[in-house]
Amino acid sequence: MSDDVDGLFDILDSEDETSPAFASTLAKLEKIAHDGSVEAAEGIAEVFAFSRTHRDAEKAYFWYHVALANQGYLTAFQNLHDAIEQYCGPIGDFRNESQVSDLVGELGEFRVRQLDVQASTWLRKHRAV
Repeated sequence: MSDDVDGLFDILDSEDETSPAFASTLAKLEKIAHDGSVEAAEGIAEVFAFSRTHRDAEKAYFWYHVALANQGYLTAFQNLHDAIEQYCGPIGDFRNESQVSDLVGELGEFRVRQLDVQASTWLRKHRAV
């Protein structure tokens, strides 16, 4: 990670998630991710997935898509299971990761596919993959 991104994550680690400093730092990291930082994307995906205060399933899914695609995970939607709540894609599908699989079930197939398009657009724009 870049020193700037590392420093911002250090602030998140040292602040209570209900503090204004945490919220401000998270907003900075999200802007950095939007501007093309995959490192920031992965970290904020975790925050949006697991924070009690800042939880946002759509943002978490989007940023996991970006970060894990950059790590070589498969991104084509190929559910091999009948129910979306129990998504099971081919080996290497980022949606098989437990934290992402839960988000897929929560968001539903329609919204997930919309977020996939947005994440793919981000990836093409930033040539992260």
